[in-house]
Amino acid sequence: MALHSPATCCLAQPGFADAAHGLARLGFGDELLTAATTLSKNDLDVFLIGWRCRLRDELSKNTHGYLAHRQAYLALKISASFPDRDILKKYTHPMTSSSHSGGFPDTSSWKICEPVIHKLAEFCTTHLRWVQPGIDIRKRFDSKLWEGVFTRMLFSVSFESISMDRILIVHLMKWISRQS
Repeated sequence: MALHSPATCCLAQPGFADAAHGLARLGFGDELLTAATTLSKNDLDVFLIGWRCRLRDELSKNTHGYLAHRQAYLALKISASFPDRDILKKYTHPMTSSSHSGGFPDTSSWKICEPVIHKLAEFCTTHLRWVQPGIDIRKRFDSKLWEGVFTRMLFSVSFESISMDRILIVHLMKWISRQS
């Protein structure tokens, strides 16, 4: 069961976030994702009528006990146009570089490069709020970044030409971050 499927994210409308996890555990997100990716527009419209009815019912009664409490007010806020079909389509059929009729982009001029660690740290502290009391960004990087940096180093040049210095530096940085 995908608790964090794109369809479940559609359930996280304002005022809905507290109930989204319980509804996801009941399969509402998975059902919506499956329907949105397999049904025709007309069949999806028919499916959504019943889906919204079951959603409102679960919010109102908390029949299965997955919600913290009944949320009748939220049930009343589920409109006949929920979820917005355009937003749902953006989750189920996201635009990518290969979405255009021309196919995949010309990648011949792309260069593989290694990440600039200090810029990543700046981005993470500014945009992801990774700087919080008691949380050291080095520990976050240890669990989320170093393996990717090492892998990128392996692919940035052929394996034979990677100096042992670079490999040792990555391992040393990882070891230092664990000691702090």
